[in-house]
Amino acid sequence: MARALGFIAALAACAAACVADDPGQCEVGTTTRAVQSQDRKILGAGAAYVPDGTLRATADQLDRSQKLRREAAWRTVAKILAPVSLGYDLPNMPGASVPRWQTWYGKDDVVRLFNRLFTGLGTDDRYAHARFDQTAIDAAFGWNVDAVDELDNWPADRC
Repeated sequence: MARALGFIAALAACAAACVADDPGQCEVGTTTRAVQSQDRKILGAGAAYVPDGTLRATADQLDRSQKLRREAAWRTVAKILAPVSLGYDLPNMPGASVPRWQTWYGKDDVVRLFNRLFTGLGTDDRYAHARFDQTAIDAAFGWNVDAVDELDNWPADRC
């Protein structure tokens, strides 16, 4: 939690440090990169996020108390930033972890999963717009973690 608070404090300090009249001068550069097959192999399956089931029951209290809302928000931030062990042991990095949110599925995962499921339907089911059954969906998610092993350009000795 202290590490998460430190990160958020640093981010807030960076944002507060920019006082230029031209907002374009304050933009922070970001880089996003899709989770490719080799990344998913290292990350493993997306880490589950268990929502706080008590929030709805305390909605009236949350509406009346900014302090309670902040506490609930910080609990959520702590869960999102909680370290999650990688799904693959990296050499020279035993016990490596990433924040939970970095394991979640992105566009590339969804495209890989959809393509796997869609091609698995067969021609007739594709034309009939058949639904994917839960067994096939579960199998596709399991396959996605190791999909890199099926790529022609991924040498077997890298795993």
